[in-house]
Amino acid sequence: MKLHLIAVSFAVVVVGCGKKEAPAVPSKAPAAQQRAAAEPERPKVSCPAKPSNAPAGPDVIGVRLGMAPAEALNVVQCESPQARITEVQAWVQGIQTHGQKLGTQMISAKSGDAVPCDWKKTSIVDAERCQNGVVWKRVSELVTIATPGAPGQEQVQGLWRTQRFAEGQAPTVAAAIAALQAKYGSGGLRTKDNAPVTEPIRLDWVRDAAGQTLSPEQPRYRACAHNITAWADGSQRWTADCGLSVAAAVVRSRTNPELASEVHVGVADQSKLMAVTEGLQAALDAMDAERKQRELKGAAETKVKL
Repeated sequence: MKLHLIAVSFAVVVVGCGKKEAPAVPSKAPAAQQRAAAEPERPKVSCPAKPSNAPAGPDVIGVRLGMAPAEALNVVQCESPQARITEVQAWVQGIQTHGQKLGTQMISAKSGDAVPCDWKKTSIVDAERCQNGVVWKRVSELVTIATPGAPGQEQVQGLWRTQRFAEGQAPTVAAAIAALQAKYGSGGLRTKDNAPVTEPIRLDWVRDAAGQTLSPEQPRYRACAHNITAWADGSQRWTADCGLSVAAAVVRSRTNPELASEVHVGVADQSKLMAVTEGLQAALDAMDAERKQRELKGAAETKVKL
């Protein structure tokens, strides 16, 4: 059984089997370069978002698995027009690109309170926290969308959303759980009633690779439920024998455990993710083999003068 690991964040770190963690993009690029990379020229936003062929299945703020990256980005920008968008062209560590340039492999949308990085006034601590030209004082929402694929074949294969509520704006824990169950299905709750208030309340809806719903009593449920986490900046992993997975978590307020300070949701089809990442590598290998053949053909006509 194969296993892939991924840590999703703005300093994207992805882990492959038995390989060291490595940043997918330079973590200390100059601020101007980071801003340029984070803010490429994009198509005009069209709201309300109306995806041309919206796939069936669970969504996160209207984004669904199988969407094209441009459509997913349009949905996010309509939902969170003030969000700072970052597009990354590397996602899974261990993928050998052979120098081939990839399209967008991940999209992140971050909202909250941020201030520009002022290198004359910024403290050493804030300088280390500078991301894409800003220092985040508070993150209210983070949306991460995984769009791996060979050039021209990129699609949404995983999506995550983290919400952090300001004081006075937090819903009750009961309301948060009810909203999640209304959207993704009844049940799903796997945190025990006597769990400490510091432990997040977790909900999972899991299927196997054949599309059959797994219940907590089944041995495969636990393994599949632990792979996809709800956090938008958390570590993810997937296996070929697990299917569609929806993970959610409600974090209780430290000052009033009846209130939800954070709500997290993640959606991914694990078996599809495995097939896509393996297909991406196969496509890149084929392109590299074709390149080598072209070079050999050209070299065959080159004579060596001694």
